[in-house]
Amino acid sequence: MSLGYDVVLVGDAHATADSGALSADQIIAHLNDTLDGFDAGSAAVTVRSAAGLPLEAWAGE
Repeated sequence: MSLGYDVVLVGDAHATADSGALSADQIIAHLNDTLDGFDAGSAAVTVRSAAGLPLEAWAGE
């Protein structure tokens, strides 16, 4: 984002573990909710599921 690129966060591809206060699922939900739509000037974060990504289209790039 600091270079002006938009970021797509794969919301169902996080890896984490339970903490003393939150379960792993709660941590992931919090990160997805907090970061989705976060912007830094002209760049922004969008959270999408892996199934919603056009990976085949990017394979040849």
